[in-house]
Amino acid sequence: MEVAANKRVVIDIPKGVRKTVDWPRGSKLTSIPRFTVGIASATVAVVKPTAQFSASNAQLNCGDSSQLKWTTTDAPAVQISNLGPVAASGDQSIQPKQNTTYDLTATGPGGTATSSATVNVNTAIQANLQLAPGEVHYRRIGEKVVQDEGSALSWSASNASAVSIDQFGTVDANGNRPLQITPKKTTPGAVDETVTYTLTATNGCGGTETRTAALHITGTIENPELALSRSVYFPTNRPRNLKSDAALLPSEQDALKALADSFKTYLTAVPEAHLVLGGHADKRGPASYNQKLSERRSELAKRFLVEQGVPEANLETQAYGKEQNLTEDQVKQLLDQNTNLTAEERKKALAKIQTVVLANNRRVDIKLSTTGQESARMYPFNSADYMALVDRGKPLEANPVVNAAQKEKVKN
Repeated sequence: MEVAANKRVVIDIPKGVRKTVDWPRGSKLTSIPRFTVGIASATVAVVKPTAQFSASNAQLNCGDSSQLKWTTTDAPAVQISNLGPVAASGDQSIQPKQNTTYDLTATGPGGTATSSATVNVNTAIQANLQLAPGEVHYRRIGEKVVQDEGSALSWSASNASAVSIDQFGTVDANGNRPLQITPKKTTPGAVDETVTYTLTATNGCGGTETRTAALHITGTIENPELALSRSVYFPTNRPRNLKSDAALLPSEQDALKALADSFKTYLTAVPEAHLVLGGHADKRGPASYNQKLSERRSELAKRFLVEQGVPEANLETQAYGKEQNLTEDQVKQLLDQNTNLTAEERKKALAKIQTVVLANNRRVDIKLSTTGQESARMYPFNSADYMALVDRGKPLEANPVVNAAQKEKVKN
């Protein structure tokens, strides 16, 4: 460069700008060296970038979020892997689907600074499916379910975004539901079935889990039938009043107890059903007396059934006196149909048919209103109290035949 007399040249090295200005001092100098040389140097320090990087939650369940936060200095260029360029400082919410390491790189004139944050994602699903109870008993009579103990299905699924149960479709992650017990079997017979419920839980991170629970159903499907075993029989001229059950001998009480149990079950399926109790008396005695006697017999049978738990509203009584007596031929036919008698016993009964006819007419017949089914007119020849049924006086011989001498003493 050339510097003129009494001038000064200033050079801005970084900018490369040259400037010439007056130098008044030069004119006042009397003697100066023509030329001197010197060396000078300067050191400029450039700061290295800094970087601080963190994640608020390092452990996540699938679908949860974490907050990345960073701070850098002296770095005009900052970026985060999986996110791209970012501001020098800031924060951002992330929701990774798998374990992910985020690398921050801050670059400036002074170099590069890096920092990392790793977020681990739990993809496993914890699921549970339970039945309470696991076995139920079912009973249906006709179209009416008379026993259904019920069961409930409960479930839970954590870390899942979608949950379904095959019989219900999509459900909440946690729940409880009562079950409607309906066997596949529809025809009469024993029920023994297993119903399997399957829960499937998934999440957006590739996690999946299944659970199963099996419900065991046992029981029966029955037709609404009533076992009307036989009519109920009474000793001669009994009952004389309704204050005592003495006229109902043990064998007849047992028959009525069995009827009560069967009818109560039948009512659960056919609640509108009625039992019609028809009282009868044998031919001896005035018609008016026998009418009252047959009324007492049907009322006594009714009262006993009520005591066994049969609703009174489902019982009717009728009294026929001696107007509908069985004939000798009808009784002989009943003897032929009675499978409880041996041939010898049947022969002896036929030999004393008049007494047997009278005994068969001291009874209460039972009829089911819904079907018209009637009790069998089968005299209890082989019952332990057979003799008392035939005559309330002196004991008779313990066989199905009343001897002629004793028969004469039988009173109505």
